[in-house]
Amino acid sequence: MKNIKFVLIVSMITIYTVSFAQQDPLYSLYLNNPIAINPAYSGLYHNLEVNVDYRDQWAGFDGHPTTATTNASMSLRNNTMGAGFVVVQDKIGENTNTSLNATYAYQVKLNAAQIFSFGMQAGFTNFKSDPSQVKVYNADDPAFASYSQMKVNIGAGAILKGDRYLVGFSVPRLLPSTLDAGNEKLQVYQQHYYLQGYYLMHLSDKVVFRPAILFKGLKHAPLSTDFSASVILDRKFTAGIFTRNLQSYGLLAQLNFLERFKFAYAFEIPTNNSVGTRYTTHEITLGIRTAVFRFHDNIAW
Repeated sequence: MKNIKFVLIVSMITIYTVSFAQQDPLYSLYLNNPIAINPAYSGLYHNLEVNVDYRDQWAGFDGHPTTATTNASMSLRNNTMGAGFVVVQDKIGENTNTSLNATYAYQVKLNAAQIFSFGMQAGFTNFKSDPSQVKVYNADDPAFASYSQMKVNIGAGAILKGDRYLVGFSVPRLLPSTLDAGNEKLQVYQQHYYLQGYYLMHLSDKVVFRPAILFKGLKHAPLSTDFSASVILDRKFTAGIFTRNLQSYGLLAQLNFLERFKFAYAFEIPTNNSVGTRYTTHEITLGIRTAVFRFHDNIAW
């Protein structure tokens, strides 16, 4: 029974991959790792920022997705530009995609409160499939062919940030990717379009309410919408709720400590319209933000 379930799960994942191309990884804590979806975030907060994120999606689901992300960025040249990198390993079933991108952003200070940032990234992704991890009944099925191929990435994004809001639009990977798998060509990636934003409502000197939304568009697939609402207390504690397409719901929390460090955690439960409530998702982020150069802002999270 377990093998049958595993084959059904992987088949479902493979059909989705072949039909709509490989999706970008999902993040519940995307506000903690915005550079992963928008290179314009590089150096936006005028200091050095480093984050490590791990997501275990649908735990208990055979072949379930896992995503490990490491990124860093720093502002340069008197805070007029930023540079960084993003490393992501996304695994689902027998497929493992590993990407490395260098990021760059140029920032224009519109006035005392507003900054416009335009960013680009470039790098590569290794698409790898190991069908030995799957019990395949038809060994000639091209969807389960073995491959390991490298493809070039180019992406772009823009952000408008004010004292109380942020709006960003990005296409992290502009180039679709097609691989040779046996005698077949598989389109494993299509462009993803992101539109995100949040607003800070100061309820008191120490309490801030932050609604946030993220739209993700992909050709031949329904629009994906993430919505979250969180409360920030004294710039140190954050707690909130979120939903994705009203098909999964979750809780998130963040603790800022020792002035420069943060720890964030998200717990997500899918509904029966997704994979079922028993397959929960866990995501954690560790980060540091600090000043390195004299022109950096010496601010905490």
